[in-house]
Amino acid sequence: KESDSRKDRKSELKAFDDSKTSVKGIVDFAADRIPQIFIHELPKLSDKSHSSDLYKSVFHVIDFQGIDKDESLRCHVIDKVRDSCQKWGFFSGNVDSLRRLHEKDEELKQEFYSRDETRSVTYNSNFDLYQAPAANWRDSL
Repeated sequence: KESDSRKDRKSELKAFDDSKTSVKGIVDFAADRIPQIFIHELPKLSDKSHSSDLYKSVFHVIDFQGIDKDESLRCHVIDKVRDSCQKWGFFSGNVDSLRRLHEKDEELKQEFYSRDETRSVTYNSNFDLYQAPAANWRDSL
């Protein structure tokens, strides 16, 4: 039975990926249910090999918690944001670009949907869709 459920999951992952609709597409089409690949048991979420560890090692994560109560923490976070803006330089431009992409017709978005890492611009759902123990409710540009 476990082998069958893995086959079913793999088939559902492939069907979702091949549709090139992304998580945003699921929301836009007002799906009446969340696809099974996004529903998982709590132990899978707490697995140490989960993609969030990879995510944290690839992206600069800044915790804003408590900056409204601690002036020195606020200054420290501001320095981290400044450093990230200088090194990564994507905050406002990236948000605007992503918003414009989501406003496009599905057919236009599908042109950018790819897992080919050699392309200069890609749009897909879950950069680690086939490797992670559970799919995440996110899209990546």
